[in-house]
Amino acid sequence: MQKNTTVKISFYEFFFKTPELEFYIGLFPDQNTNNLSGCEIEPGLKIGWDISEEELKKTEENLLAHHLGSLDSLFWIFPQSLRKSWKGCIDSKFCLTHLSSLYISDVIEKTKSHSKINIKSRVCQDPVTAYIRGSSLSQVAIDCYVTFCNLINIGQKHEPEDIDECGTSTIVSFDRVKEGFRAGKQFPPAFSSHPDQFLMLEKSLNQLGINASETTILVGTRKKSPTITTQFSDGTSIAVPEIGYDYGVIVGGGEHVEPKEKQALRTLFSQKGRNIYKMFGQNYQFDSPIPTDEILNCILKRTVHEELSKSLTLDGSHIKSYIFGTHGEQDRDGRYSKINTYYGYPRDSISILCQFIHQKME
Repeated sequence: MQKNTTVKISFYEFFFKTPELEFYIGLFPDQNTNNLSGCEIEPGLKIGWDISEEELKKTEENLLAHHLGSLDSLFWIFPQSLRKSWKGCIDSKFCLTHLSSLYISDVIEKTKSHSKINIKSRVCQDPVTAYIRGSSLSQVAIDCYVTFCNLINIGQKHEPEDIDECGTSTIVSFDRVKEGFRAGKQFPPAFSSHPDQFLMLEKSLNQLGINASETTILVGTRKKSPTITTQFSDGTSIAVPEIGYDYGVIVGGGEHVEPKEKQALRTLFSQKGRNIYKMFGQNYQFDSPIPTDEILNCILKRTVHEELSKSLTLDGSHIKSYIFGTHGEQDRDGRYSKINTYYGYPRDSISILCQFIHQKME
């Protein structure tokens, strides 16, 4: 690519801008993006860019300062076989050579939403499969809250500020968590929920005839991510977690949405006269929570196990699951935002808010 190519990094996606062309390359596809128009993507197209060692160092320092991940922001463009050989450590010169010599080796398929490609470099012939497109990939996620209606007297030791051991979970009274939101500083900076979401959760419980103050809620801490250390020529090094937001208190466990689940959710919203992809930039709460047991059952299991660090035996006969709204305000997720020169550009992001109410716990 030309020297005046501009490249911005974001969450599993890069934005490229040249005097003639703008496009995005990302690790994941979505049918709601648009393929490039007026440009033929062919094998041999160079997509590498020049970045100095100082710029790489500042980029990694910025990732670390903002709790962003090195793998999900930058190193996903390196093949998995290569990352395994690093054993958690990479030389900056090798990194810069790889980035500067990237090219498209194969065009696997072309659709209306993207072109599926393989990417190689001069120093690594193992391909990375990615997607090149004319529009950015938006985020459609789910935030899951798990509440219990029969566990109230839990004791002082479970206050949110005391939950600082990674990979653990506990049951906390709803009011104590609410107090933590109000105080703010009780929670680590990587806290992965939003006060406005929590207020919407409280309203949804009231809509169901449940007094939120008489419930408890599942709270967990995310396990710390492994790091990737970059060794620089001046003898310094920077270790950045592979995955962003790798540690902190979690109340509403965030989960990705599988394609079949996403389609089911789109259908559900359309039945209510809503289009998920037209709700970006706003928060929305349904007049009454929508029962969605069948759709959300598999997401419940993933959330409780992966995000809330708990393997609970939840008897389905005692669980009711609901969608109660969406959280789509601008910059809701820092990974999809423009933070500064070294990270990001504006991207659409929305989270579907759901809750699981457990009436009985063995």
